[in-house]
Amino acid sequence: MSILSAGQFYGESSARREAAGITVSRLDHRCGRRLPLHVHEQPYFSMVLQGGYREESGRRSIEYDPLTIVYHPPGTAHLDEIGPRGARFLLIEAEEQFVRLEGVSEKLRSGHPTALPKRAGWLALQLLRGDDPFAQESIALALLAAVDETPIAGGAPHWLARVLERLREEFRSPPATGELAHSAGVHPVHLARVVRRETGMTLSDLVRHRRVEQAVGLMSSDESLASIALRTGFSDQAHLTRSFRSVTGMTPGELRRILC
Repeated sequence: MSILSAGQFYGESSARREAAGITVSRLDHRCGRRLPLHVHEQPYFSMVLQGGYREESGRRSIEYDPLTIVYHPPGTAHLDEIGPRGARFLLIEAEEQFVRLEGVSEKLRSGHPTALPKRAGWLALQLLRGDDPFAQESIALALLAAVDETPIAGGAPHWLARVLERLREEFRSPPATGELAHSAGVHPVHLARVVRRETGMTLSDLVRHRRVEQAVGLMSSDESLASIALRTGFSDQAHLTRSFRSVTGMTPGELRRILC
């Protein structure tokens, strides 16, 4: 099994920036491939910007799509499979001192990779905008705090996963709340309450975020923003731009220039 030290990753690394013990870089895999079992000495986050990726750690498997962000404690062993069209990642490495400080939970020090809520992906996306050391460190620390706050799976009602999956799959033309509630066997008010409690978002927020998430995955293509807007469920380019800015803090054009 390979042991990778700080800064070592399979793939082509670029745009590397270091500040205050935090390193931010982009990583490209040009084609599909399966990587051997390996561990990283330092803790890090990986987020897919484009393409697809699957990661196995022990008996756990995580499927990445754009803006999936996962925390890896130091020494985590995992196998990776890059999607058939390759993938581009944002990597955020933290010096191990950040997870050895007093008051830091065991979840940051050891264990399995932890997938963070998608809203953490929007925060991480801000690291692509510039090289302000203070912002870089504060965002990385906020992401580490989010790992502690991520609940252990299993506490939500069994029907919630089905509802969220429908919204993920049918985001272009989402079902009405009444229909979702009927399929879940609960009252619409109860459904809305549980969704807000478990995800921190309303049903409309979830759909909007999913549409923006899908648009992010298309930003490196030559497709026009107007076409991307229609493909991802927005009424027009202006609707895409407003939603994109509210969710990510930047316009589609800004992100496209950064990625390309």
